[in-house]
Amino acid sequence: MLAMIVQHPLKSLGIAFGNSYKRQTLLLLVEPFFFLCLGSVRWLPCLPILLSRMWSNRPLLWMGMFHYNAIEFVIFAIAAVTVVGRVSKNWRKAVVAVLLVSITYSYRIAHLEGEWTEPFRQLPQDVRTIKNNPRIDAINEMLAAVPENTCVTADDRVAPHLTSTNRVTVPGAPTPRTDLVILDMTQADTGNGLSKPSDALKNYEDQGYQHIADKENYILLSTSNVVPDKKLCGPTAP
Repeated sequence: MLAMIVQHPLKSLGIAFGNSYKRQTLLLLVEPFFFLCLGSVRWLPCLPILLSRMWSNRPLLWMGMFHYNAIEFVIFAIAAVTVVGRVSKNWRKAVVAVLLVSITYSYRIAHLEGEWTEPFRQLPQDVRTIKNNPRIDAINEMLAAVPENTCVTADDRVAPHLTSTNRVTVPGAPTPRTDLVILDMTQADTGNGLSKPSDALKNYEDQGYQHIADKENYILLSTSNVVPDKKLCGPTAP
């Protein structure tokens, strides 16, 4: 891939932006800021992230849902604010007003459109409800109960929360040992299509794992003797 980019830069750019879904995502990122963000070089750190996703052969990575919840949108916002700061005081209020109208308009349009704007459409609601979400409280309690430097097998939606403190794998993946298990029983599979939560639960129960917590369809299982081992089960363990 790198060789092709170096040898055929124009063709590579065509691949990155030559698809209607890709152009639509780029428009969704810059239009809410009335394109002001492009007036600052501060948006350039987004370029490697955008290109890596647009060059991917996985169409879902081209969609807005994988960009609105990522750092690009924040960087574009910072770039837009930088441009507003350069505007003379005589025009600054007008530019800010235009920017606010553009953001509001984009938000309203996002409510009317389809799933390609889903994260942008749902984000305000998510922010309002996150503090009152019992499932979030439940998983936070279970994560707090997991000792550092232990080997954990967890649902792939839970695993990222433990990678800085533990060695984590999804059920079915090779691991030197499994001290604790966290399963989300609401999901169709535990990650990468390796197993169903119900099958994984039965497997660990048959091995003698004990139920430590069961709340909001999250289940925490543990062996009878959990001993932290940084070398074997730390976050940097192979």
